[in-house]
Amino acid sequence: MASPEAALGEKGRSRVLKYLNIENFAIADKVEIEFDGKFNVITGETGAGKTIIVNAFSLLIGDRADREIIRKGTKKAKIEAIFKVPNKVLSILKENSIDTNNREIELKRIIRRNKNNKVYLNGNRVTLTLVREIMENLVDLNNQNENQYLMNTENHIYYIDHYGDYQDLKDKYQKNYRRLKHMIEKYTEYRDNKKKLMRRLDNLKYEYKEIEGVDPEVGEDENLREELNMLENAKDIMQSGNFIYNIADEDEMFSEILDKIYENLKNIKGVNKQLTEYSDEIEAGLQKFISASEDLKFYIDDMELDEERLNKANDRLDEIEKLKNKYGDSIEDVLEYKKEIENEIEEIEEMTFDFENMHEKIENLKEKVVKLAEKLHEKRADAADEFSKSIKKELSFLGMRNSSFRVNFEDLKEGLNIEERFYNSDGKYRVRFFIETNTGEGFYPLTSIVSGGELSRILFSIKSVISDKFDVDLLIFDEIDSGIGGEISKKMAKKLKTLSNRFQLIVITHQPQIAAVSNKHFRVEKQKVSNRTVSRVKTLSNNQHVEEIARMIAGENINDHIIETAKSMCYEEE
Repeated sequence: MASPEAALGEKGRSRVLKYLNIENFAIADKVEIEFDGKFNVITGETGAGKTIIVNAFSLLIGDRADREIIRKGTKKAKIEAIFKVPNKVLSILKENSIDTNNREIELKRIIRRNKNNKVYLNGNRVTLTLVREIMENLVDLNNQNENQYLMNTENHIYYIDHYGDYQDLKDKYQKNYRRLKHMIEKYTEYRDNKKKLMRRLDNLKYEYKEIEGVDPEVGEDENLREELNMLENAKDIMQSGNFIYNIADEDEMFSEILDKIYENLKNIKGVNKQLTEYSDEIEAGLQKFISASEDLKFYIDDMELDEERLNKANDRLDEIEKLKNKYGDSIEDVLEYKKEIENEIEEIEEMTFDFENMHEKIENLKEKVVKLAEKLHEKRADAADEFSKSIKKELSFLGMRNSSFRVNFEDLKEGLNIEERFYNSDGKYRVRFFIETNTGEGFYPLTSIVSGGELSRILFSIKSVISDKFDVDLLIFDEIDSGIGGEISKKMAKKLKTLSNRFQLIVITHQPQIAAVSNKHFRVEKQKVSNRTVSRVKTLSNNQHVEEIARMIAGENINDHIIETAKSMCYEEE
């Protein structure tokens, strides 16, 4: 018999999930757990709060949060976990510019009662989409949703594909299927809307030609308005300019006044610094006036009363304004619209050209999809055969010795119709699981199973069979042992122990046989604190581990014999 330390304190491989902290979540005010790297088990009486931990894990892997889970009397709930991450996750973090220390990530979700919820990764606020991408590479959570997933026949095909080794072929099929589907949709759209498209094309070409004919330039309308303002007021401008120049250059009275001003400035200038400055400024102003009047004269002499240019400028501005009224508020808008219709014209013309060749392309692609679907089915059928045999073996080990498992392939009733057969993104067949629980009774759909014990064993068998294909490091099982007991629980415990050599396990269970073989045991219990019920998680010592197994066996009726039985379950050699 192994020692208590060997049975409970065995060190496994590096832990994936190192630490979990839950605050103000349902009836849990604060729960902290440090996990072992191998087999962790969580037990407790019904209603103690084990579901709280499962729900916390659901939020950690990216499920949506319900504000109702926030503990009454508090404003927010917090779930926090520290994971050791493999290289595949490090690359995702690097792509999203998230630094890691010692290959660890701290994931934190905060659910707030009256504000938006928040998700943090190593202190960086991130999206749930990124969280899901990371966690699907770390964790596989098996809870009540997994039972529902299995009972939906639409999902059966994904179990087979997870088990099979043909992902590249499936990817190739799906790529060609999506391409074919898109091409058929475009072909149908064009065929049904050809007349409408041709009218649209004619209209676009007319609009393009209209804009191209005017060919406006950015800022041209403002320049034209300035020119028109000049042309329309040319006569008045010339008269006013000549009047100013004549006064400055030829008016004798103005000349006499200037002479008197200069003469009086001499009397002021030189008296003191301030008067000299004023005098200089006045002289400079007079000189500037005379010089500017001469420049004005030269400018006016070059002006003409050009009626023809005036009419052309008006006509040009009218053309531009008409374009703006039809196609945009500014010339920039008009030119942008021109680019848009140019692109649309090109797209429709390409579509017209492609349409003539599309039928042949579709037929060739159909042939390719059909061939790939057949190859995919052959691979899937081989995988289904091996899968069925493995499930039968697992079920036999778990006490269903007379049972058989079968994977049925059924024609699709809807999808893409190719040669009188339907296809969808998964292939040309629907997959359904059938089971025979007793020899000779015949097979019936897995979804018709009503026994919780049978369903638990089937789901566990499937998980065991496809575990070699898991691309994760942590498996979480929530009452996978529902409806079983006795010898079957012992066998399931042995299977779980084997899985713990390859994965970190967290198992929530009611079965003492399963809890007994764990490496680390946690008990969830209710306590009263300040007249309120709280859920607490206790890490059990070796002795407490034995006591909890005894409680799980006999409830409150524990005696020396029960204690010895519990010890033998905990410490027996595997």
